[in-house]
Amino acid sequence: GLKPDDVSILLFYQYVEPDWTEKEHRAALKKVISIGKAHNIKGRGRCAPEGLNCTLSGNAKDIRNFCYALRKWNPIFNETDFKIEDGVPAEK
Repeated sequence: GLKPDDVSILLFYQYVEPDWTEKEHRAALKKVISIGKAHNIKGRGRCAPEGLNCTLSGNAKDIRNFCYALRKWNPIFNETDFKIEDGVPAEK
């Protein structure tokens, strides 16, 4: 089982076609940051007009809820192959 302080790592990328307009890109960046904060997600991501590329961490439940929230916000994320590694010791 997972220990309470274990971390889950999330890796994913999702391209969008056509590219987001400048307005859509700004809105996407704002939304992804908002979803991340709401689910206590940490890490790095690139939000570009072409889409998202992220390496994030949080507890297992929060990581999954972040993925669900992305899918709820934009159906393009139903295509995303979210790669999750659970049980990473917090000190790593």
